[in-house]
Amino acid sequence: MTDKPSKKRIRDYDYAMFEVEYTQTLNEYMDYIKELINEGWEGIELLPQRYDYELYPFLYKTRMETDVEFQARLELAEKEQKKKAKAEERKRRQYEKLKKEFEPNGISN
Repeated sequence: MTDKPSKKRIRDYDYAMFEVEYTQTLNEYMDYIKELINEGWEGIELLPQRYDYELYPFLYKTRMETDVEFQARLELAEKEQKKKAKAEERKRRQYEKLKKEFEPNGISN
């Protein structure tokens, strides 16, 4: 039984560098995140990114994929599945052909 596909959260192109200063309090960081939420950000992810040979935390906005993106992802997955099945069928036919060629009477050499 396969699970019914569902929409995923995808990373949007908006990001902000989360500048860490040790003099700031946790409440100040929370205020900054609340500002981003008030600006329409939702599903915020905190991910490290390399910048000038150091890692810095970046905040990324995520959103639910649209119906069009969801449908396109499903269609792409279906195409990939068909392509995989076709390759497996081609491999099986090749195996059967070689089997007939090298085992003419079904008896191994």
